[in-house]
Amino acid sequence: DATVRGSLFGFKTSTLVGFDVNHIDFRRDSNSPFGGETFVDPFTFAQGRFINLAGTRTDILSRTRQASVFAENRLELSPQLALVTGVRYDAPTVAVSRPLTATGFEKTFDSVSYRVGAVYTPVPDFALYAQYATAADPLGSLITSSVSQAQFQLATGEQIEAGAKGLFDGGRGEWTVAAYHIRKDNLLTPIPDRPTEVAQVGSQSSRGVEVAFAYQLSDAWRVEANTALLRARYDTFSQVVDGALVSFAGKVPVDVPQRVTNVWLAYAFAPGWV
Repeated sequence: DATVRGSLFGFKTSTLVGFDVNHIDFRRDSNSPFGGETFVDPFTFAQGRFINLAGTRTDILSRTRQASVFAENRLELSPQLALVTGVRYDAPTVAVSRPLTATGFEKTFDSVSYRVGAVYTPVPDFALYAQYATAADPLGSLITSSVSQAQFQLATGEQIEAGAKGLFDGGRGEWTVAAYHIRKDNLLTPIPDRPTEVAQVGSQSSRGVEVAFAYQLSDAWRVEANTALLRARYDTFSQVVDGALVSFAGKVPVDVPQRVTNVWLAYAFAPGWV
């Protein structure tokens, strides 16, 4: 990547452009299906033996070639106000072979994403920000994609976020307050009441607020905490259940918490250690 600094229409600006290329060769050996059973007496314990009825064989061979280009720009409209923009293009090509079933596929999953945002710093150690961003995600891990997953589209999403950040007590403490709305389309999700099966849902969204706090209690001790209040819902998702089409729109997605709180206490007991 490279960064160029200059001016545009009399405003300070910096532009970063770059690319990345990577290649992954992957092989997985497995003893699936994991048949057989064994019993262990909890009172006269014996560890038993490893059961490998199917034998260990190669079940996935894959090759992934990915190329991406990206650019970002920061334009200072004033000493307090900056506009930030970015764009990225990804083009991963995946070739997967499954020797045990004599199946495979090769497909390119390309996508374009972008973002635009603004940061306003009215006073030192305090900033307001807002941004809109889009994104695309693979459905699980690209290198182990199944033939059935190859028919699906990439998951796409968009996010709108606004918030404030600040420092206090000479920089020893920091805080963040944010509100956001995230929408994702074409997600793979477990089918309600049939968690071993998945479907590509129409759309799913969440909106919420998050508060984060951190404070350096001393040179050795630091405390951090955050909490999020979330409202996640299926927006468009219908599935055939027992022969009838059932809509799950408005329902909470599987395994999505609505309230999350975390607290950490870090102790640096020696120089260079935490």
